[in-house]
Amino acid sequence: MYRKAIKRPLVRNRHNGLVNVLCGLACTAGLVWAREPRPSVDDLRMGLDRRRPDVWINLYNKGLYVDVSVTHPACPAYCKTAAKTPLYCAQKREAVKINKYKDYESKQERKAFCPLVMETFGGRGKRFNEVLHLMANEAENTLKIPRAEFVCTKAICD
Repeated sequence: MYRKAIKRPLVRNRHNGLVNVLCGLACTAGLVWAREPRPSVDDLRMGLDRRRPDVWINLYNKGLYVDVSVTHPACPAYCKTAAKTPLYCAQKREAVKINKYKDYESKQERKAFCPLVMETFGGRGKRFNEVLHLMANEAENTLKIPRAEFVCTKAICD
């Protein structure tokens, strides 16, 4: 019990720290964003449940819902395969998140979903980089911040 009492806040802090960085990047890029958006009345009427992604970002006049996750490759459930396959944990968690929100895009027009997964040792899921580059493009188009400068200084360098 003592171990769980210490572990949960650490996990939450890693997650919330990553969400804060994402919101800061969206703000730097001049994007409209909201943290843990609540479903609208129309969404509830359409039959959407009460799942709440971590961040909503307006990219190219399309809502992008983002759910952030941090995985630990050294955990006993993953360590054997993660030691042999790079970014195994990130890929596995992305698949879980995509499955969880698979009907999210189809029920809502002009909205998309993207999981942002990072491993505790620094590895990033494939879609994490895609979102960074979309934000960099938007920053370049709206604020004239050079794309390379945004990705390397504001975000995490590739």
